[in-house]
Amino acid sequence: MSRPKRAFKVMPGPKLAQFLKLLFAIVMSVILVLITPEAIEKPTDELSYGYFTRLLGSRFYPDSEVAKKSTFVVIINQKSLNEDNLTWPPPFEFHSDVIRRILKAEPAAVVLDFLLVDRRQDKSLDDLVATFSYAKNDLNIPIIVARGSFSAYGKTGIISDLEDHVTQAAGWSESGGHSAFRYALYPKDEENAAPSIAIEAFEAFCNNRKRDETAEAPASCDTRKNLEESAREMWVFWSSRVPDNSKVFQLDKGEPFEAVECTRAHLDDGPLDYIVDSILDLEPESSCPPQPWLPAHYFIKDPDNRIDEALKGRVVFYGFNLEGIQDTVKPPTTTNDIPGVFIHAMALENLIEWGSDYLSLTGSRANDYLPITADVLEVATLVVILLLYFLLAHYLTPYVQIFLDKKYKKVKYEYETTNNPFVHIKHVFLFLLAFYKNHSGRRIWLRWVKIALILLLEVLLLGAVLLGVSLYVEMGFFRIAPVNWMAILAIVGVVQFLSLRR
Repeated sequence: MSRPKRAFKVMPGPKLAQFLKLLFAIVMSVILVLITPEAIEKPTDELSYGYFTRLLGSRFYPDSEVAKKSTFVVIINQKSLNEDNLTWPPPFEFHSDVIRRILKAEPAAVVLDFLLVDRRQDKSLDDLVATFSYAKNDLNIPIIVARGSFSAYGKTGIISDLEDHVTQAAGWSESGGHSAFRYALYPKDEENAAPSIAIEAFEAFCNNRKRDETAEAPASCDTRKNLEESAREMWVFWSSRVPDNSKVFQLDKGEPFEAVECTRAHLDDGPLDYIVDSILDLEPESSCPPQPWLPAHYFIKDPDNRIDEALKGRVVFYGFNLEGIQDTVKPPTTTNDIPGVFIHAMALENLIEWGSDYLSLTGSRANDYLPITADVLEVATLVVILLLYFLLAHYLTPYVQIFLDKKYKKVKYEYETTNNPFVHIKHVFLFLLAFYKNHSGRRIWLRWVKIALILLLEVLLLGAVLLGVSLYVEMGFFRIAPVNWMAILAIVGVVQFLSLRR
């Protein structure tokens, strides 16, 4: 005798109206991405990228030994000027003394991140010309000098006496302003483009490594030919390391100046900030930039050559940090603003780490036929998330309902047979809630638990998609900076009022 076949319950699928809701939600998401004004988009992108760097930077930034030993920064601060009773700008003789001391250490290149466009009737200009000539002709060490913009200074962006002895690089920012992330490799001004400081420094660093048989040349040096004027705008990825300046410049007690000490702190050690940072596993902020640095007057008062080893083979950046002259950036890894010269050093490190595969808002694999950008991936990610939400709501929810039906029967049995006080408290609460809402305890149980389960699944799904897209699709494959995850969260929240759930 054959057994009767069990009837298989077919779950009802979504209706046409629900498909139209999904389509409308997708269209609305795309429109929100396209119409977002630049004044909102730029700070949102930078905020997203900054938090991403704090959260995952230490895990995904290579921080190779080659990059760590590639840069050094010399800063003219107020104390450097006060040592000789100078004001800004100091005489050319001051720069000449500092640079000659740097050249003695045999660096790969020296970069001046300030403009030399005014002779100022300074008779010591000849000293600086002689120093630059000595570096180029006798030592074969390139001097890279920031030039003024074409709109302000025309074709000659520096003092004419110097231009035959130096390499000029763009001393302005095309679109980043004082951004700690946006860095144009070939900034444009009045239809003229000039290579950035990082590009020229990268060229000098690679040439130095090629000449020095004892030094390691990174593989990224082979990609220099790909860094042309059409190069993508870089989004600088900041390292979270803290330099140990005591190893760079060991000072004895009683010296006329002190060593630069760097520490870590959770947002100035505020208790609430510390708790939030600890929960999110954010890297503590540093009191120093990632690159080792020293004030300029240390180089003039270094009688026993203790800094030679620290500078040898590195690109030495020479900048300033003075009150009243604002040229600073605020990376996500430091507690305070830092001098703008450090973004050039960090951009150089990004090129050494990744070559032409540095992070940008345009994918490294993009072309005229496949224009993959951060906005394109943002739209694609939104579509994927909304589709998954739709499938979750209209195909998984009915099975959750069946699961909860069984779960309720189990809870009811526990209530009738157990002496566990927590079970009785739960049912008293459900009874009171049912009395207040005029619903049965079972309906309230199913309603609230079902919503909680669906919301939990949506949050887990959203987090998994955002993390997967940011790490593996954007950063890993297309080399796009993960700048859009906060915008996606906001847009998903906006379109939820359409109620894609059942």
